[in-house]
Amino acid sequence: MDNPGRIPKAGDADVRSALYAAANAMMMRSVASSEIKSWGLRLLRHKGRRRAVVTVA
Repeated sequence: MDNPGRIPKAGDADVRSALYAAANAMMMRSVASSEIKSWGLRLLRHKGRRRAVVTVA
């Protein structure tokens, strides 16, 4: 049975952490607007900050 609410921890841990840090910086610190940032901010309102950042990453 698939559980769509979980995010797998597959792949290199260092790459995953770098992607998370980049997505977090883009979502929280960047003033420039982009499609992916606006999508992430919509997710943030509905799903929460951590899940939105992981999804954008």
